[in-house]
Amino acid sequence: MTFQIVIFAVIAAVLLFQLYNVLGKKVGRQPEDNPKPMAVPAALGGAAEAPKGPVVDPALTAAIAGLKARDPNFDPHRFLEGARQAYETIVGAYAKGDREALRPLLT
Repeated sequence: MTFQIVIFAVIAAVLLFQLYNVLGKKVGRQPEDNPKPMAVPAALGGAAEAPKGPVVDPALTAAIAGLKARDPNFDPHRFLEGARQAYETIVGAYAKGDREALRPLLT
């Protein structure tokens, strides 16, 4: 009878030790991981007015001009539409597990 009590006490001690090790640990996403938005000081003008029209990066403009110099038929809108369709095809094939559809699209 005392031998069984000792066995159960050892099992209980191991279980309690494992619970102690697991509980209280931070695992996964915690609320403090999300940074709080910073307030804009009044000295900087508070709420800035949004720019009207699209904001164009000069480096992007230079890159597109370089592409058009090499290929006069380059159309950025057509390129973006093709990239969007390829992305949808790749994600859809990956979700379905269709490796044969992915093989020609990926390197």
